[in-house]
Amino acid sequence: MTLFNLSLKPYLDADSLFFRPYKGVFYDEKKEAIILPSQSSISLDTYFNLFSCKYFEYLKIDSLNVKINFKGKIALDIRFKTNSKDISLKKEIFSNENKETIISSIDYQKIEKEGFIYIIITSIEESELFCGSFEVENSNLNKVKIGIVICTYKREEYLKKNILSLTKYIEKNEEFLKKIGVYVIDNGKTLSKDDLPEYINLIPNENTGGAGGFTRGLIEVMKNKDYTHFLFMDDDISFTPEIINKTFSLLSLLKTEYKEASVSGSMLILDRPNIQHELGGKWNGSYNISNGKERDLSTIEDLLKNEENVKVDYGAWWYMCMPIENAKKYGLPLDRLFIKCDDIEYGLRASKEIILINGIGVWHESFDHKYSPVFEYFVKRNELITHSRFPKKKGFFSVWIKLIKSISRALVEQRYFMIDIITEAYLDFLKGSKYYFSIDLLEKIKKLSIKCPKQIYVEDNMIGSFNNSLAESKRETNKGLIQILTLNSYLIPKFLYKNKTKIVSMVSPKPTNFYKTKKIIHYNPYTRYYFETSIKKYMLFYGLWSIIKVTFFMIFKYALAKKSFININKK
Repeated sequence: MTLFNLSLKPYLDADSLFFRPYKGVFYDEKKEAIILPSQSSISLDTYFNLFSCKYFEYLKIDSLNVKINFKGKIALDIRFKTNSKDISLKKEIFSNENKETIISSIDYQKIEKEGFIYIIITSIEESELFCGSFEVENSNLNKVKIGIVICTYKREEYLKKNILSLTKYIEKNEEFLKKIGVYVIDNGKTLSKDDLPEYINLIPNENTGGAGGFTRGLIEVMKNKDYTHFLFMDDDISFTPEIINKTFSLLSLLKTEYKEASVSGSMLILDRPNIQHELGGKWNGSYNISNGKERDLSTIEDLLKNEENVKVDYGAWWYMCMPIENAKKYGLPLDRLFIKCDDIEYGLRASKEIILINGIGVWHESFDHKYSPVFEYFVKRNELITHSRFPKKKGFFSVWIKLIKSISRALVEQRYFMIDIITEAYLDFLKGSKYYFSIDLLEKIKKLSIKCPKQIYVEDNMIGSFNNSLAESKRETNKGLIQILTLNSYLIPKFLYKNKTKIVSMVSPKPTNFYKTKKIIHYNPYTRYYFETSIKKYMLFYGLWSIIKVTFFMIFKYALAKKSFININKK
Protein backbone atom coordinates (compact mmCIF):
# COMPACT_ATOMS: atom_id res chain seq x y z
CA MET A 1 0.00 0.00 0.00
CA THR A 2 1.02 3.61 -0.38
CA LEU A 3 2.39 5.00 2.85
CA PHE A 4 2.46 8.51 1.42
CA ASN A 5 2.65 10.25 -1.91
CA LEU A 6 5.48 12.62 -2.64
CA SER A 7 4.30 16.24 -2.42
CA LEU A 8 5.97 17.86 -5.40
CA LYS A 9 3.85 20.98 -5.89
CA PRO A 10 5.20 23.87 -3.78
CA TYR A 11 2.78 25.61 -1.45
CA LEU A 12 2.76 28.98 0.36
CA ASP A 13 6.22 29.97 -0.94
CA ALA A 14 7.67 27.19 1.19
CA ASP A 15 9.40 25.42 -1.73
CA SER A 16 12.24 24.11 0.44
CA LEU A 17 9.75 22.07 2.49
CA PHE A 18 8.90 20.14 -0.70
CA PHE A 19 12.07 19.83 -2.83
CA ARG A 20 15.58 21.22 -3.23
CA PRO A 21 16.29 22.05 -6.89
CA TYR A 22 19.73 22.19 -8.52
CA LYS A 23 20.68 23.66 -11.92
CA GLY A 24 17.40 25.03 -13.24
CA VAL A 25 14.87 22.55 -11.87
CA PHE A 26 11.35 24.01 -11.53
CA TYR A 27 7.71 23.02 -11.10
CA ASP A 28 5.52 23.37 -14.22
CA GLU A 29 1.91 24.19 -13.26
CA LYS A 30 0.45 23.21 -16.66
CA LYS A 31 2.14 19.82 -16.80
CA GLU A 32 1.80 19.33 -13.04
CA ALA A 33 5.34 18.04 -13.07
CA ILE A 34 8.84 18.96 -11.99
CA ILE A 35 11.03 19.75 -15.00
CA LEU A 36 14.64 18.61 -14.76
CA PRO A 37 16.94 20.00 -17.47
CA SER A 38 19.78 17.71 -18.56
CA GLN A 39 22.38 17.17 -15.79
CA SER A 40 20.23 18.79 -13.14
CA SER A 41 18.96 17.22 -9.94
CA ILE A 42 16.36 17.38 -7.23
CA SER A 43 16.78 16.33 -3.61
CA LEU A 44 13.81 15.29 -1.50
CA ASP A 45 15.44 15.49 1.93
CA THR A 46 12.60 17.82 2.86
CA TYR A 47 9.88 18.09 5.50
CA PHE A 48 7.04 16.70 3.39
CA ASN A 49 8.98 14.13 1.35
CA LEU A 50 11.50 12.41 3.61
CA PHE A 51 10.79 8.94 5.01
CA SER A 52 11.14 9.16 8.77
CA CYS A 53 12.81 6.22 10.51
CA LYS A 54 10.16 6.65 13.22
CA TYR A 55 7.95 4.64 10.87
CA PHE A 56 10.03 1.55 11.67
CA GLU A 57 9.29 2.04 15.36
CA TYR A 58 5.53 2.46 15.02
CA LEU A 59 4.50 0.53 11.92
CA LYS A 60 4.29 -3.08 10.70
CA ILE A 61 6.42 -3.00 7.54
CA ASP A 62 7.41 -6.10 5.60
CA SER A 63 9.02 -4.29 2.66
CA LEU A 64 9.71 -0.74 1.53
CA ASN A 65 9.77 0.54 -2.04
CA VAL A 66 10.02 3.83 -3.88
CA LYS A 67 7.68 4.38 -6.82
CA ILE A 68 8.41 7.12 -9.38
CA ASN A 69 6.34 8.24 -12.37
CA PHE A 70 8.49 10.13 -14.88
CA LYS A 71 9.54 10.65 -18.49
CA GLY A 72 13.16 10.88 -19.62
CA LYS A 73 16.37 9.35 -18.30
CA ILE A 74 17.27 9.64 -14.63
CA ALA A 75 19.61 8.35 -11.95
CA LEU A 76 17.77 7.47 -8.75
CA ASP A 77 19.80 7.62 -5.54
CA ILE A 78 18.09 6.36 -2.36
CA ARG A 79 19.95 7.69 0.67
CA PHE A 80 19.99 7.50 4.47
CA LYS A 81 20.82 10.51 6.66
CA THR A 82 21.55 10.98 10.36
CA ASN A 83 23.48 13.62 12.30
CA SER A 84 26.73 11.77 11.61
CA LYS A 85 26.28 10.24 8.16
CA ASP A 86 24.70 10.63 4.73
CA ILE A 87 25.10 7.40 2.79
CA SER A 88 23.67 5.87 -0.37
CA LEU A 89 21.53 2.76 0.08
CA LYS A 90 20.92 2.15 -3.63
CA LYS A 91 21.65 3.75 -7.02
CA GLU A 92 19.87 2.88 -10.26
CA ILE A 93 19.43 4.36 -13.73
CA PHE A 94 16.03 4.36 -15.44
CA SER A 95 14.89 5.46 -18.88
CA ASN A 96 11.33 6.09 -20.13
CA GLU A 97 10.33 7.57 -23.47
CA ASN A 98 6.76 7.98 -22.22
CA LYS A 99 5.22 8.79 -18.87
CA GLU A 100 5.75 5.53 -16.97
CA THR A 101 6.19 4.24 -13.40
CA ILE A 102 9.24 2.46 -11.98
CA ILE A 103 9.65 0.77 -8.61
CA SER A 104 12.86 0.45 -6.60
CA SER A 105 13.08 -1.62 -3.42
CA ILE A 106 14.95 -0.44 -0.32
CA ASP A 107 17.04 -2.69 1.91
CA TYR A 108 16.45 -1.00 5.25
CA GLN A 109 17.09 -3.91 7.61
CA LYS A 110 20.63 -2.91 8.59
CA ILE A 111 20.21 0.85 9.04
CA GLU A 112 19.84 2.47 12.45
CA LYS A 113 16.31 3.36 13.46
CA GLU A 114 17.05 7.07 13.57
CA GLY A 115 17.34 9.81 10.98
CA PHE A 116 15.51 9.50 7.66
CA ILE A 117 15.57 8.00 4.17
CA TYR A 118 15.26 10.27 1.14
CA ILE A 119 15.85 10.27 -2.59
CA ILE A 120 17.87 12.31 -5.06
CA ILE A 121 16.92 12.28 -8.74
CA THR A 122 19.49 13.39 -11.31
CA SER A 123 18.55 13.88 -14.95
CA ILE A 124 20.93 12.25 -17.43
CA GLU A 125 18.75 13.74 -20.15
CA GLU A 126 15.99 16.33 -19.82
CA SER A 127 13.26 14.66 -17.76
CA GLU A 128 9.87 15.28 -16.19
CA LEU A 129 8.88 14.01 -12.75
CA PHE A 130 5.10 13.67 -12.35
CA CYS A 131 4.60 11.91 -9.04
CA GLY A 132 6.02 9.36 -6.66
CA SER A 133 5.43 7.57 -3.39
CA PHE A 134 6.85 5.42 -0.64
CA GLU A 135 5.20 1.99 -0.77
CA VAL A 136 5.07 -0.64 1.96
CA GLU A 137 3.76 -4.19 2.10
CA ASN A 138 1.71 -5.65 4.93
CA SER A 139 -1.28 -7.94 4.51
CA ASN A 140 -2.61 -7.42 8.04
CA LEU A 141 -3.91 -3.84 7.93
CA ASN A 142 -5.85 -2.20 10.73
CA LYS A 143 -9.40 -1.06 10.01
CA VAL A 144 -9.35 2.74 9.92
CA LYS A 145 -11.89 5.42 9.13
CA ILE A 146 -11.37 8.99 10.32
CA GLY A 147 -14.12 11.40 11.30
CA ILE A 148 -12.73 14.89 10.65
CA VAL A 149 -14.19 17.59 12.92
CA ILE A 150 -13.77 21.24 11.95
CA CYS A 151 -15.15 23.84 14.36
CA THR A 152 -15.87 27.29 12.94
CA TYR A 153 -17.34 30.58 14.09
CA LYS A 154 -18.16 33.14 11.36
CA ARG A 155 -14.99 32.44 9.37
CA GLU A 156 -16.51 31.33 6.10
CA GLU A 157 -13.58 32.58 4.00
CA TYR A 158 -11.07 30.32 5.76
CA LEU A 159 -13.40 27.34 5.96
CA LYS A 160 -14.47 27.40 2.31
CA LYS A 161 -10.86 27.68 1.16
CA ASN A 162 -9.92 24.55 3.10
CA ILE A 163 -13.01 22.62 2.02
CA LEU A 164 -12.22 23.53 -1.62
CA SER A 165 -8.68 22.21 -1.20
CA LEU A 166 -10.02 18.97 0.27
CA THR A 167 -12.63 18.66 -2.49
CA LYS A 168 -10.03 19.02 -5.26
CA TYR A 169 -7.96 16.31 -3.59
CA ILE A 170 -10.99 14.00 -3.42
CA GLU A 171 -11.74 14.60 -7.12
CA LYS A 172 -8.29 13.24 -7.98
CA ASN A 173 -8.37 10.49 -5.34
CA GLU A 174 -11.94 9.13 -5.27
CA GLU A 175 -11.06 6.28 -2.89
CA PHE A 176 -10.07 8.85 -0.28
CA LEU A 177 -13.70 9.62 0.52
CA LYS A 178 -14.10 6.04 1.79
CA LYS A 179 -11.40 6.72 4.38
CA ILE A 180 -12.91 9.81 5.97
CA GLY A 181 -16.07 11.70 6.91
CA VAL A 182 -16.16 15.46 7.48
CA TYR A 183 -18.20 17.26 10.15
CA VAL A 184 -18.33 21.06 10.21
CA ILE A 185 -19.56 22.40 13.54
CA ASP A 186 -20.98 25.85 12.87
CA ASN A 187 -20.88 27.76 16.16
CA GLY A 188 -22.01 30.94 14.45
CA LYS A 189 -24.96 29.35 12.62
CA THR A 190 -24.03 31.35 9.53
CA LEU A 191 -23.62 28.46 7.07
CA SER A 192 -26.18 26.51 5.06
CA LYS A 193 -25.95 23.14 3.30
CA ASP A 194 -25.76 25.00 -0.03
CA ASP A 195 -22.45 26.56 1.06
CA LEU A 196 -20.70 23.18 1.29
CA PRO A 197 -20.27 20.01 -0.81
CA GLU A 198 -22.63 17.07 -0.27
CA TYR A 199 -20.05 14.97 1.54
CA ILE A 200 -19.84 17.54 4.39
CA ASN A 201 -21.99 17.01 7.48
CA LEU A 202 -23.02 20.49 8.64
CA ILE A 203 -23.97 20.73 12.34
CA PRO A 204 -25.39 24.09 13.53
CA ASN A 205 -24.32 24.68 17.13
CA GLU A 206 -24.52 27.27 19.89
CA ASN A 207 -21.38 29.35 20.35
CA THR A 208 -19.71 27.09 22.88
CA GLY A 209 -16.18 27.98 21.84
CA GLY A 210 -13.63 25.63 20.35
CA ALA A 211 -13.90 23.14 23.20
CA GLY A 212 -17.68 22.93 22.93
CA GLY A 213 -17.67 22.80 19.14
CA PHE A 214 -15.08 20.04 18.92
CA THR A 215 -16.85 18.05 21.63
CA ARG A 216 -20.15 18.33 19.74
CA GLY A 217 -18.37 17.09 16.61
CA LEU A 218 -16.86 14.16 18.48
CA ILE A 219 -20.31 13.18 19.76
CA GLU A 220 -21.63 13.22 16.17
CA VAL A 221 -18.70 11.10 14.94
CA MET A 222 -19.22 8.57 17.74
CA LYS A 223 -22.81 8.00 16.59
CA ASN A 224 -21.44 6.28 13.46
CA LYS A 225 -19.90 2.93 14.35
CA ASP A 226 -17.77 2.89 11.18
CA TYR A 227 -15.33 5.49 12.52
CA THR A 228 -12.24 4.31 14.36
CA HIS A 229 -10.59 7.71 14.84
CA PHE A 230 -11.51 11.38 15.05
CA LEU A 231 -9.41 14.27 13.78
CA PHE A 232 -9.77 17.78 15.21
CA MET A 233 -8.75 20.53 12.76
CA ASP A 234 -8.96 24.32 13.09
CA ASP A 235 -10.95 26.13 10.43
CA ASP A 236 -8.30 28.80 9.77
CA ILE A 237 -5.30 26.60 8.99
CA SER A 238 -3.71 26.05 5.59
CA PHE A 239 -2.75 22.48 4.70
CA THR A 240 -2.05 20.00 1.95
CA PRO A 241 -4.70 17.22 2.09
CA GLU A 242 -2.03 14.57 1.57
CA ILE A 243 -1.24 14.86 5.30
CA ILE A 244 -4.66 13.35 6.08
CA ASN A 245 -3.99 10.47 3.71
CA LYS A 246 -0.56 10.05 5.33
CA THR A 247 -2.24 9.92 8.75
CA PHE A 248 -4.72 7.30 7.50
CA SER A 249 -1.91 5.09 6.13
CA LEU A 250 0.10 5.42 9.33
CA LEU A 251 -2.88 4.33 11.45
CA SER A 252 -3.61 1.43 9.08
CA LEU A 253 -0.12 0.06 9.70
CA LEU A 254 0.24 0.73 13.43
CA LYS A 255 1.66 -2.07 15.55
CA THR A 256 -0.73 -3.55 18.10
CA GLU A 257 1.14 -2.04 21.05
CA TYR A 258 0.40 1.44 19.67
CA LYS A 259 -3.33 0.95 19.09
CA GLU A 260 -4.13 3.77 21.56
CA ALA A 261 -1.62 6.13 19.93
CA SER A 262 -2.65 9.54 18.64
CA VAL A 263 -1.12 11.50 15.75
CA SER A 264 -0.34 15.17 16.29
CA GLY A 265 0.48 17.56 13.47
CA SER A 266 3.05 20.28 13.93
CA MET A 267 2.11 23.93 13.49
CA LEU A 268 4.09 25.97 10.98
CA ILE A 269 3.80 29.76 11.07
CA LEU A 270 1.79 31.12 8.15
CA ASP A 271 3.78 34.31 7.55
CA ARG A 272 7.09 32.46 8.09
CA PRO A 273 6.13 29.19 6.38
CA ASN A 274 9.41 27.36 6.99
CA ILE A 275 9.32 27.97 10.75
CA GLN A 276 7.76 25.53 13.19
CA HIS A 277 5.82 26.91 16.14
CA GLU A 278 5.15 23.62 17.91
CA LEU A 279 5.56 19.88 17.52
CA GLY A 280 3.49 18.70 20.46
CA GLY A 281 3.96 20.15 23.93
CA LYS A 282 4.69 19.42 27.57
CA TRP A 283 2.66 20.43 30.62
CA ASN A 284 4.82 21.19 33.66
CA GLY A 285 1.96 21.47 36.12
CA SER A 286 1.55 25.23 35.75
CA TYR A 287 1.83 26.04 32.06
CA ASN A 288 2.61 24.46 28.71
CA ILE A 289 5.99 24.30 26.99
CA SER A 290 6.10 23.99 23.20
CA ASN A 291 8.31 21.30 21.71
CA GLY A 292 10.36 22.17 18.62
CA LYS A 293 9.62 25.90 18.77
CA GLU A 294 11.27 28.17 16.16
CA ARG A 295 12.87 25.33 14.21
CA ASP A 296 13.57 26.16 10.58
CA LEU A 297 12.31 23.09 8.75
CA SER A 298 14.04 24.09 5.54
CA THR A 299 17.31 23.06 7.22
CA ILE A 300 18.61 19.52 7.59
CA GLU A 301 19.74 20.27 11.13
CA ASP A 302 16.23 21.06 12.37
CA LEU A 303 14.62 18.25 10.39
CA LEU A 304 16.91 15.85 12.24
CA LYS A 305 15.98 17.47 15.56
CA ASN A 306 12.34 16.74 14.70
CA GLU A 307 13.35 13.11 14.23
CA GLU A 308 14.40 12.80 17.87
CA ASN A 309 11.97 10.76 19.97
CA VAL A 310 10.46 13.16 22.49
CA LYS A 311 7.55 12.24 24.75
CA VAL A 312 4.96 15.00 24.84
CA ASP A 313 1.77 15.45 26.87
CA TYR A 314 -0.59 16.87 24.27
CA GLY A 315 -1.12 17.77 20.64
CA ALA A 316 -2.92 21.00 19.82
CA TRP A 317 -6.24 20.89 18.02
CA TRP A 318 -5.08 22.60 14.86
CA TYR A 319 -4.42 18.95 13.87
CA MET A 320 -4.89 16.14 16.37
CA CYS A 321 -6.07 12.62 15.50
CA MET A 322 -7.11 10.19 18.26
CA PRO A 323 -8.78 6.77 18.52
CA ILE A 324 -12.52 6.71 19.24
CA GLU A 325 -11.81 4.08 21.88
CA ASN A 326 -9.79 6.65 23.85
CA ALA A 327 -12.85 8.92 24.01
CA LYS A 328 -14.97 6.00 25.23
CA LYS A 329 -12.36 5.04 27.80
CA TYR A 330 -11.32 8.47 29.10
CA GLY A 331 -14.44 10.53 28.43
CA LEU A 332 -15.18 13.61 26.32
CA PRO A 333 -13.20 16.87 26.39
CA LEU A 334 -14.13 19.50 28.98
CA ASP A 335 -16.35 21.51 26.67
CA ARG A 336 -16.96 24.24 29.27
CA LEU A 337 -13.34 25.38 29.00
CA PHE A 338 -14.58 27.30 25.92
CA ILE A 339 -11.07 28.23 24.71
CA LYS A 340 -7.51 27.76 25.94
CA CYS A 341 -6.06 24.61 27.55
CA ASP A 342 -8.86 22.37 26.23
CA ASP A 343 -6.43 20.44 24.04
CA ILE A 344 -3.82 20.31 26.82
CA GLU A 345 -6.21 18.88 29.41
CA TYR A 346 -7.61 16.31 26.98
CA GLY A 347 -4.19 15.31 25.76
CA LEU A 348 -3.03 14.70 29.32
CA ARG A 349 -6.13 12.64 30.00
CA ALA A 350 -6.75 10.70 26.82
CA SER A 351 -3.49 10.54 24.83
CA LYS A 352 -1.23 7.84 26.17
CA GLU A 353 1.17 7.86 23.20
CA ILE A 354 1.50 10.73 20.72
CA ILE A 355 3.20 10.19 17.38
CA LEU A 356 5.10 13.21 16.06
CA ILE A 357 6.49 12.84 12.58
CA ASN A 358 8.02 15.02 9.90
CA GLY A 359 5.58 15.57 7.06
CA ILE A 360 2.39 15.86 9.09
CA GLY A 361 1.89 19.54 9.77
CA VAL A 362 -0.30 22.53 9.00
CA TRP A 363 0.19 26.26 8.67
CA HIS A 364 -1.55 28.58 11.13
CA GLU A 365 -1.41 32.30 11.77
CA SER A 366 0.96 33.33 14.54
CA PHE A 367 -0.95 33.69 17.81
CA ASP A 368 0.30 37.27 17.92
CA HIS A 369 -2.43 37.96 15.35
CA LYS A 370 -5.12 36.81 17.76
CA TYR A 371 -4.11 38.56 20.98
CA SER A 372 -7.08 39.60 23.11
CA PRO A 373 -6.89 40.69 26.78
CA VAL A 374 -10.17 38.87 27.47
CA PHE A 375 -8.52 35.57 26.56
CA GLU A 376 -6.28 35.96 29.62
CA TYR A 377 -9.27 35.14 31.83
CA PHE A 378 -9.64 31.76 30.11
CA VAL A 379 -5.87 31.17 30.08
CA LYS A 380 -5.52 31.72 33.83
CA ARG A 381 -8.75 29.96 34.86
CA ASN A 382 -8.24 26.97 32.58
CA GLU A 383 -4.59 26.57 33.56
CA LEU A 384 -5.79 26.36 37.17
CA ILE A 385 -8.35 23.71 36.21
CA THR A 386 -5.74 21.76 34.25
CA HIS A 387 -3.31 22.10 37.16
CA SER A 388 -5.90 20.72 39.59
CA ARG A 389 -6.34 17.62 37.43
CA PHE A 390 -2.69 17.22 36.42
CA PRO A 391 -0.51 19.01 39.01
CA LYS A 392 2.76 17.25 38.07
CA LYS A 393 3.89 17.49 41.72
CA LYS A 394 3.16 21.22 41.87
CA GLY A 395 0.79 22.49 44.53
CA PHE A 396 -0.60 25.56 46.29
CA PHE A 397 2.68 27.48 46.34
CA SER A 398 3.25 27.28 42.57
CA VAL A 399 -0.30 28.54 41.93
CA TRP A 400 0.21 31.40 44.39
CA ILE A 401 3.55 32.41 42.86
CA LYS A 402 1.91 32.41 39.44
CA LEU A 403 -0.74 34.82 40.76
CA ILE A 404 1.94 37.19 42.04
CA LYS A 405 3.86 37.05 38.76
CA SER A 406 0.71 37.67 36.70
CA ILE A 407 -0.40 40.72 38.68
CA SER A 408 3.15 42.04 38.85
CA ARG A 409 3.38 41.82 35.09
CA ALA A 410 0.08 43.71 34.73
CA LEU A 411 1.51 46.47 36.93
CA VAL A 412 4.78 46.66 35.02
CA GLU A 413 2.98 46.84 31.69
CA GLN A 414 0.53 49.50 32.95
CA ARG A 415 -2.34 47.14 32.05
CA TYR A 416 -4.24 47.73 35.26
CA PHE A 417 -7.45 46.32 33.80
CA MET A 418 -5.71 42.95 33.71
CA ILE A 419 -5.56 42.88 37.51
CA ASP A 420 -9.35 42.51 37.67
CA ILE A 421 -9.36 39.92 34.86
CA ILE A 422 -6.69 37.80 36.58
CA THR A 423 -8.41 38.16 39.95
CA GLU A 424 -11.75 37.09 38.48
CA ALA A 425 -10.16 34.02 36.86
CA TYR A 426 -8.73 32.91 40.21
CA LEU A 427 -11.89 33.62 42.20
CA ASP A 428 -14.09 31.82 39.66
CA PHE A 429 -11.82 28.78 39.89
CA LEU A 430 -11.98 28.89 43.69
CA LYS A 431 -15.80 28.75 43.53
CA GLY A 432 -15.42 25.18 42.29
CA SER A 433 -16.81 23.07 39.47
CA LYS A 434 -20.47 23.65 40.36
CA TYR A 435 -20.09 27.37 39.69
CA TYR A 436 -17.94 26.58 36.63
CA PHE A 437 -20.89 24.74 35.05
CA SER A 438 -23.28 27.60 35.83
CA ILE A 439 -21.33 30.37 34.06
CA ASP A 440 -22.90 31.95 30.96
CA LEU A 441 -19.71 32.14 28.95
CA LEU A 442 -20.92 34.66 26.37
CA GLU A 443 -22.12 36.97 29.14
CA LYS A 444 -18.77 36.47 30.87
CA ILE A 445 -16.94 37.59 27.73
CA LYS A 446 -19.15 40.70 27.45
CA LYS A 447 -18.52 41.56 31.08
CA LEU A 448 -14.76 41.14 30.72
CA SER A 449 -14.69 43.14 27.49
CA ILE A 450 -16.09 46.17 29.31
CA LYS A 451 -13.04 46.13 31.59
CA CYS A 452 -10.65 46.36 28.62
CA PRO A 453 -9.61 49.61 26.90
CA LYS A 454 -10.98 50.40 23.47
CA GLN A 455 -8.65 49.41 20.65
CA ILE A 456 -8.10 51.89 17.81
CA TYR A 457 -7.15 51.12 14.22
CA VAL A 458 -3.94 52.68 12.87
CA GLU A 459 -4.62 54.51 9.61
CA ASP A 460 -2.34 54.15 6.59
CA ASN A 461 -0.74 57.56 7.01
CA MET A 462 0.42 56.62 10.54
CA ILE A 463 1.51 53.04 10.02
CA GLY A 464 5.11 53.91 9.12
CA SER A 465 5.80 55.93 12.26
CA PHE A 466 4.10 53.28 14.44
CA ASN A 467 6.24 50.48 13.00
CA ASN A 468 9.45 52.51 13.31
CA SER A 469 8.73 53.39 16.94
CA LEU A 470 7.88 49.75 17.67
CA ALA A 471 11.19 48.64 16.16
CA GLU A 472 13.03 51.08 18.43
CA SER A 473 11.32 49.73 21.55
CA LYS A 474 12.23 46.17 20.58
CA ARG A 475 15.92 47.16 20.53
CA GLU A 476 15.85 48.47 24.10
CA THR A 477 18.02 46.62 26.61
CA ASN A 478 17.45 45.98 30.30
CA LYS A 479 18.55 48.59 32.82
CA GLY A 480 19.79 45.91 35.17
CA LEU A 481 19.51 46.04 38.95
CA ILE A 482 18.05 49.56 38.93
CA GLN A 483 14.82 48.19 37.41
CA ILE A 484 14.40 45.76 40.31
CA LEU A 485 15.35 48.24 43.07
CA THR A 486 12.92 50.88 41.78
CA LEU A 487 10.13 48.41 40.96
CA ASN A 488 10.66 49.21 37.29
CA SER A 489 10.59 52.98 38.10
CA TYR A 490 7.43 52.98 40.27
CA LEU A 491 9.59 54.35 43.11
CA ILE A 492 11.07 57.10 40.92
CA PRO A 493 9.24 60.48 40.93
CA LYS A 494 7.41 61.21 37.67
CA PHE A 495 9.32 64.45 37.04
CA LEU A 496 12.44 62.34 36.54
CA TYR A 497 10.80 60.24 33.81
CA LYS A 498 12.54 60.69 30.44
CA ASN A 499 9.78 59.40 28.18
CA LYS A 500 6.36 60.96 27.86
CA THR A 501 5.02 58.43 25.33
CA LYS A 502 6.34 55.17 23.89
CA ILE A 503 4.98 52.60 21.41
CA VAL A 504 5.52 49.01 22.53
CA SER A 505 4.42 45.56 21.41
CA MET A 506 0.90 44.67 22.54
CA VAL A 507 1.75 40.96 22.44
CA SER A 508 5.30 40.60 23.75
CA PRO A 509 6.60 43.76 25.44
CA LYS A 510 9.70 43.86 27.61
CA PRO A 511 9.76 45.33 31.15
CA THR A 512 12.38 47.85 30.08
CA ASN A 513 9.90 49.29 27.54
CA PHE A 514 7.92 50.73 30.47
CA TYR A 515 10.84 52.04 32.52
CA LYS A 516 10.43 55.77 33.32
CA THR A 517 7.63 56.17 30.76
CA LYS A 518 4.43 58.08 31.50
CA LYS A 519 2.23 56.92 28.63
CA ILE A 520 2.28 53.70 26.64
CA ILE A 521 0.74 52.90 23.26
CA HIS A 522 0.27 49.13 23.10
CA TYR A 523 0.41 48.29 19.40
CA ASN A 524 -0.16 45.06 17.48
CA PRO A 525 1.44 45.38 14.00
CA TYR A 526 -0.38 42.27 12.76
CA THR A 527 -3.88 43.60 13.41
CA ARG A 528 -2.92 47.31 13.25
CA TYR A 529 -4.84 48.05 16.44
CA TYR A 530 -3.60 49.80 19.59
CA PHE A 531 -4.77 50.96 23.00
CA GLU A 532 -3.29 53.49 25.40
CA THR A 533 -2.41 53.37 29.10
CA SER A 534 -0.61 55.69 31.49
CA ILE A 535 1.34 55.17 34.69
CA LYS A 536 -0.84 55.17 37.82
CA LYS A 537 1.35 54.61 40.83
CA TYR A 538 -1.52 54.16 43.26
CA MET A 539 -2.41 50.97 41.34
CA LEU A 540 0.62 49.38 43.00
CA PHE A 541 -1.49 49.26 46.18
CA TYR A 542 -4.51 47.95 44.25
CA GLY A 543 -2.39 45.14 42.84
CA LEU A 544 -1.10 44.30 46.32
CA TRP A 545 -4.66 44.33 47.71
CA SER A 546 -5.80 42.01 44.91
CA ILE A 547 -3.01 39.54 45.74
CA ILE A 548 -3.96 39.63 49.44
CA LYS A 549 -7.66 39.14 48.64
CA VAL A 550 -7.10 36.17 46.32
CA THR A 551 -4.56 34.66 48.73
CA PHE A 552 -7.13 34.81 51.55
CA PHE A 553 -9.70 32.90 49.49
CA MET A 554 -7.04 30.44 48.28
CA ILE A 555 -6.14 29.52 51.86
CA PHE A 556 -9.71 28.46 52.60
CA LYS A 557 -11.01 27.30 49.22
CA TYR A 558 -8.11 26.03 47.11
CA ALA A 559 -8.17 22.41 48.31
CA LEU A 560 -11.95 22.05 47.90
CA ALA A 561 -11.95 23.71 44.47
CA LYS A 562 -9.14 21.49 43.28
CA LYS A 563 -10.97 18.38 44.47
CA SER A 564 -14.17 19.44 42.70
CA PHE A 565 -12.37 19.75 39.35
CA ILE A 566 -10.55 16.44 39.82
CA ASN A 567 -13.92 14.69 39.94
CA ILE A 568 -15.23 16.09 36.62
CA ASN A 569 -15.74 13.31 34.04
CA LYS A 570 -14.52 10.73 36.52
CA LYS A 571 -15.72 7.22 35.76
